Amino acid sequence: MGDRDQVSGSEKAIAPPASSEFEKYVLDQLQRGERRMNEMQAEMNENTKLTKQTHSDTAAIVTAFQAASGAFKVLEFVGKVAKPLLWILGGMFALGYLWSEFRIRFHI
Repeated sequence: MGDRDQVSGSEKAIAPPASSEFEKYVLDQLQRGERRMNEMQAEMNENTKLTKQTHSDTAAIVTAFQAASGAFKVLEFVGKVAKPLLWILGGMFALGYLWSEFRIRFHI
């Protein structure tokens, strides 16, 4: 085994290279890291742009659903009020029908 590489099983330990080689290696790694960070930043910017676009596209839909929700609440209230009124009106019509039949049969 050389003094630069020591092999331990499947892992490989790398000894630091000579000074100028080390500087080139570090500079290369820093440049690779900077490229990766720039790529990730570009992807994040694109993702943010798409997220904002989706938000603005769905804002009208959300507003429509909220309006529909309010309308359904009003309709539910009207239904709750209408049910007893319909029973009362039905009873009144039934009494009116019975009264008219009574008058016809007994000639009042």
